[in-house]
Amino acid sequence: MCLKSYSNSRSPSHRKYFLLAFLSAFLFSLSTPISKVLLEKFDPVFLASVFYFGAALILLPFSAKGFSRELSHVSRERADVFRLLGSSFFGGILGPISFLFGIKLMSATSASLLLNLEAVATTFIAWVFFREHCSKKVIFSSITTLIAGVLLVINDDFSLNFGGIFIAIACLSWALDNNLTASTEGISPATNTIVKGAVAGIINLILAFLLNQLPPFSFMIAVALLAGGILYGLSILLYITSARQLGAARSQIIFSLNPFFGTLFSYLIFFEFLNSRFFVGAILMIFSVLILFFERHVHTHVHDSIEHEHEHSHNDAHHNHTHEHTSGGHLHTHRHKHVLLKHAHGHYPDIHHKHRH
Repeated sequence: MCLKSYSNSRSPSHRKYFLLAFLSAFLFSLSTPISKVLLEKFDPVFLASVFYFGAALILLPFSAKGFSRELSHVSRERADVFRLLGSSFFGGILGPISFLFGIKLMSATSASLLLNLEAVATTFIAWVFFREHCSKKVIFSSITTLIAGVLLVINDDFSLNFGGIFIAIACLSWALDNNLTASTEGISPATNTIVKGAVAGIINLILAFLLNQLPPFSFMIAVALLAGGILYGLSILLYITSARQLGAARSQIIFSLNPFFGTLFSYLIFFEFLNSRFFVGAILMIFSVLILFFERHVHTHVHDSIEHEHEHSHNDAHHNHTHEHTSGGHLHTHRHKHVLLKHAHGHYPDIHHKHRH
């Protein structure tokens, strides 16, 4: 075993993943007001189908090279098959359909704010069911986010309409999807999103046909495809890339900025009312993300000897095996072995750091 120490607990590469999660939140926040506009032309189930077809199509060029090899790997790993199917169902079918029904039944501003529930649900599921380590700062940040959501969402008379219930179901579905996706090995974020988009698109299209929701072809379908590709496809790709390096809980708390952005955009588009609770909640949300960003997590830990397959590069302290045609920062996927290793450095609960504390 070897012991290595690092003075900086957050490398520049990890800062990059914080930025990717932030950009993912920004793109997805636009989906709420844009969906509200498109729902005037399409029914929710059909629109969910078009969105996810668009997500799959726009990412095909990013995964064409290793698509068949990655699917072959997934077919050999039963656990990853169930994770991928689960994330497709919760993240591509139940989540977006519930979300779009919720938007249709309530204002875009209120729908955006309710999305705060996704961050709290993701953190809770990651902590309880996926044994992801959550420090006191992460837990405090989650509680702060939940308080912000309560301040922003609950009306003065404590009422909650059916649209809010649908949004809550969507948040729980996406929380399950976030954790399943973050723990899926051997398949790149692009391929993961393409599979999810194709499965969700086909099933949602069948549901739309059975529910008699198929509209006549129009230019707006192409607009919805493009919106799905950018606001869902690229957003999901960026989120998965971030979550696999930072862990589902931390990535989701950063991603929880999307309700704030969505509310702001909804206000600018629909001129919906913003009260003082919005500004207090927004401050709490920003504060919770700053707590997370400046978190430090360093200790000596042990990596057991293991053989597995997943997307990786050779510019970290965990992948020092050699093979042809590989540079330090090049992302690639193949089966590789890890020897027993003991060291200390700043880390997050990615697939190599699920150890106990």
